[in-house]
Amino acid sequence: MRLFSLQLLFLLVARRVFKLGGVERDEANGVREALKGAGIEFYETPPANWGRSTAAIWVVNDEDFGNARAAINKFQSNYVLRAKSQVPTVSRGGGLNGVLVLLGGVIVFLGYLWITK
Repeated sequence: MRLFSLQLLFLLVARRVFKLGGVERDEANGVREALKGAGIEFYETPPANWGRSTAAIWVVNDEDFGNARAAINKFQSNYVLRAKSQVPTVSRGGGLNGVLVLLGGVIVFLGYLWITK
């Protein structure tokens, strides 16, 4: 009974700071590391079997919520910049390769329209 009451206490004072559903593994690990680096105490909940709840990271102390969000926002802005720098120049357009990539996307889209007709 005591374990249940401690879990209930965490649920009453904890705040969800980050949803893990649909997040890449390296991004989730980066968020964890950012929170650890900021000295913020947190825990995770797994997703439920039938989709009734999502996997998430929760801060234990409500006072840490603002600092946790700031740490996550800082990490994510760096993560986005790093991801954009790794995008090949082909997808940004440029020369024949960019035209072929665009044409391939148009063909896939038209195929989708034809199939769903």
